[in-house]
Amino acid sequence: MKKTILVLKNLTRVCDVMDKTVVSFTSLLLFLMFLLAVITIFFRYVLENPLVWSSDILVPSFVWMALLGISVAARRSSHVMIDSFIKILPEKNRRQVAVATRLIIACFCVFLVIVGFKVTLAATDSRWGVLQLPSAYIYIAFPVSFFLMFFYVTDDIFRVLKISEK
Repeated sequence: MKKTILVLKNLTRVCDVMDKTVVSFTSLLLFLMFLLAVITIFFRYVLENPLVWSSDILVPSFVWMALLGISVAARRSSHVMIDSFIKILPEKNRRQVAVATRLIIACFCVFLVIVGFKVTLAATDSRWGVLQLPSAYIYIAFPVSFFLMFFYVTDDIFRVLKISEK
């Protein structure tokens, strides 16, 4: 039992570190996107010499930021939930429904990781925009973010079960 608790604490610590890293990365990415957008606007309207490559950086950055933001929302349980049904259930059933929904989410995340890797591998030969960056750089964001989300949801399942043991 002590080993199980130690593993769960380590899983929570790893998830916390991953979450802080993802939040820092997405914050930096948002700042750099803002900076590049301002520079692009300056070049286009003030210097009348647009940067044709800026969208090749901004679009994939936005995709990465949005998908990593989904995993952060899952970690903090700030995704959209309709909890009116759950509130009318007895306390014991609420935990069961919470675990069941998280298990469904975890299974869906595993499915999206597998499909995301298949799509990424299929896109390895294609190129993106003026800079001719590999399209796989964009598509790999899907399996990465849902892999993170799987870990977060798994940790959440164990936390709900741990609470229900008390």
